[in-house]
Amino acid sequence: MNLRNIVTYLENLPKWQITCLGLFTIVFLAIIDSITGDFSIAIFYLVPVFIGAWFIHKWAGFALSLLCGAAMITSRQMPVFNIFDPATIRIWNTIMEISFLIIMNQMFSLLRRELELEKALARTDYLTGALNRRSFMELVDYEVSQSRRYQRPLTLVYIDLDNFKAVNDGLGHHTGDQLLCDVVSVLRESNRSTDLVARLGGDEFCLLYPETATEAAADLLRRTQEQLLSTMEMKGWPVTFSIGAVTYTTPPATAETIIREADTRMYEVKEAGKNMISHVTIEPRLTHGKRK
Repeated sequence: MNLRNIVTYLENLPKWQITCLGLFTIVFLAIIDSITGDFSIAIFYLVPVFIGAWFIHKWAGFALSLLCGAAMITSRQMPVFNIFDPATIRIWNTIMEISFLIIMNQMFSLLRRELELEKALARTDYLTGALNRRSFMELVDYEVSQSRRYQRPLTLVYIDLDNFKAVNDGLGHHTGDQLLCDVVSVLRESNRSTDLVARLGGDEFCLLYPETATEAAADLLRRTQEQLLSTMEMKGWPVTFSIGAVTYTTPPATAETIIREADTRMYEVKEAGKNMISHVTIEPRLTHGKRK
């Protein structure tokens, strides 16, 4: 039985049985502690503490920690008959202390990894790994402030998948999920490392091109559309892309305004027959646009 099976088995036990197991472990360790005398076995008291904290509640682990302390004090008050020389005892205790530090190091490392994973999941889409709406909006707001401050252009792209429902219904949700992941992969590969890729929900995606004027944005859009369509054709998926894009020489104050403008252009493409790009450039007191 491996460790995972043991954990699964313990998770299915009633809490009172888990509590009894923790108490039994403490009693057993206290007996061993009294026999070993000056040999430290403090590291093994982590076992009942882990049982209580992991399988019951942190306060159960805290209570078992106190019981472990009481057990250690009690066991050390009992008569001891040491048959080992002091040097052997020192070596053993040193090994126990180092082992304890190594175990705590592993626990701290795992905790940090879990916190970093939780932080990443809070900012990214769980399926595709693209930015989620919340984190994307925060980053767009920042880029807008930078663009306004330094008078630099900015382009935002709104992409909607055409006929995605047909893939989900005809080929299954697993295929639909794979398609969405492939779309994000293409969006990352066909654009620059400084560009932001986000999934706003369902089959809708956004790109942000910081410091990108009309001509450069148009080139990126053409390349992105070509690679997206090539991937769909290669996989045999009947999906195309309606793309709305807006380039601001001086962007408005909020990300919502920019996204709404790009969304409007995307819906123009939908109404005009799908699978096209609508790209407009908005300048102060002057608006002109070009469509493809």
